[in-house]
Amino acid sequence: MRAMTSYIGVVEKDPGSAWGVWFPDVEGCTSAADEVDDLFPNACQALEFHLEDLEAPLPRSADEIPEFQDVRDAFGRGAFLMMMPLLSAEAIEARSGGTHVAGVVGKDPDSAYGTWFPDVHGCHAAAVSDQDVLAMTSEALDVHLDGEEMPRARSLAEILQIEEVREDLGRGDFLVWIPLPPAGLVSRETRER
Repeated sequence: MRAMTSYIGVVEKDPGSAWGVWFPDVEGCTSAADEVDDLFPNACQALEFHLEDLEAPLPRSADEIPEFQDVRDAFGRGAFLMMMPLLSAEAIEARSGGTHVAGVVGKDPDSAYGTWFPDVHGCHAAAVSDQDVLAMTSEALDVHLDGEEMPRARSLAEILQIEEVREDLGRGDFLVWIPLPPAGLVSRETRER
């Protein structure tokens, strides 16, 4: 299974302003949204438009991004990281408005990336490369739920209120936002069609 290219975005919000995201690996690419729940599709669209006529730069690993001084400075202001896939306009449209589930991805030194899901208790995923995280988290949800109804997926704004999530993001872990089929059911048959 070949992973799609994904970039780590630095998400920030100043009091009284919109949510903003910028990409250390894609110079000049930024996006914003009044509501944090609109940030993911807006950021994916910004990536797609920004790189439309350019060769997409090779993304650095999620381990490297927190080492940049501007990212550390952003952490000091309360920023967090979120992985954004480079999608076509058609794929962005297909994903918008559907149900998504958040995953929190972390990595211990010299180990795989591990993902836990605040809304899907007991479901975990592992990936050797950060570029494999999105595919592996989708597969883990598929196997864990296997046709069962998805528990209520909280909004990104609600997820960011969870203390454990805030603590993990404060350590440099990052969020992923995984789309689910519109009916809220996940099954191998649905994914294979």
